[in-house]
Amino acid sequence: MTLRHLFYAGFMLLGLIACNNDNDWKDDPSIIPPEPGMEQGLYILNEGGWGSNNSTLTYYDYDSGKFINNYFVLANPGIEGLGDTGNDIKIYGSKLYAAINTSNYVEVMDAKTAKHIGKIQIANVRSLAFDKGFAYITSFAGTVSDGQQVGYVAKVDTANLSIIEKVEVGHQPEELTVANNKLYVANSGGYNYPNYSNEVSVISIDLNNFKVVKIISIGVFNLSKIRTDKNGKVWIISKGNYDDIATSLSVIDPETDKVTNTWNVNITDFDFYEDNLYFYGSTYSMSTGKYINSYGVININTKQQTASHIFDSSLEAQITIPYGLTINPKNGDIFLSDALDYLSSGKVYCFSKDGSQKWVKTAGIIPGHFAFLYK
Repeated sequence: MTLRHLFYAGFMLLGLIACNNDNDWKDDPSIIPPEPGMEQGLYILNEGGWGSNNSTLTYYDYDSGKFINNYFVLANPGIEGLGDTGNDIKIYGSKLYAAINTSNYVEVMDAKTAKHIGKIQIANVRSLAFDKGFAYITSFAGTVSDGQQVGYVAKVDTANLSIIEKVEVGHQPEELTVANNKLYVANSGGYNYPNYSNEVSVISIDLNNFKVVKIISIGVFNLSKIRTDKNGKVWIISKGNYDDIATSLSVIDPETDKVTNTWNVNITDFDFYEDNLYFYGSTYSMSTGKYINSYGVININTKQQTASHIFDSSLEAQITIPYGLTINPKNGDIFLSDALDYLSSGKVYCFSKDGSQKWVKTAGIIPGHFAFLYK
């Protein structure tokens, strides 16, 4: 699939977007009702097929109700596309950052317009975190010793997009999060099957002290998503081994760097809203060749699972392969993406916080990463 688009002379960007948007409604005749009071937008990073160079950006505008695919190309007519395999997207300050894994860079854009600003060249880039004017970015491409490659975290000045320094961590670091003035890095060990990693690297980010100060061993392995809740606790997913060792969720207290809780639940991604953690699991079993989908809610204060569904089971049954989740912190709307078959254009669903479906739209190939824009 190519990301090339034909542009006609004399047409302005807004006109192009409007025309593109008209076609986006063909699978859903009802236009998304505008919510201008929200003063928000939502970027959706569509991963695209690995090696296909077809990552794309979708933008949902609350003010107009428009759901606009191929947004990066529309905003940047002189640039062919976003790149190969989008892995993470976040907004920090006035900039929008998209980690494009196989293209080996972070695409940096203006957050309001998605216009290209620059690139941060990082091989095998994975995930992003930000704190006090710096970006922290994980990469698989560290040094190789005894045939095994470790990863690293790059510290980037967000003012000039320059890499200041790097620190090596564990094997194949995935997500990272900031808590208690430290970075917590989830090492997956994904290249070392079946010997996945169970280590969280803790990096000091005090002043100029950018180094690994501790390794936390979790009782589970193949670590992936890691996030900090409003209470400052660190939550982390273990993906298991896709067979006889199941996925799980653990909590780290950053004051003591001890694991305080672990749940044996089917979990792939999660997000927080108020006092709750909402999650879904879409686990592939190598023995059965099938995906197992499930959903649930955990109270972050009591550490008790309070629900085994997020939506009505009939709505959950519509989702083929849930692939990404985010919750609007302003009103509790839940956005869930569906990768479908990983080859065709995926879907993005919007549910209200009571679990009722508000709308569903077609996005790009493998939609899975979200970033809210506050206007």
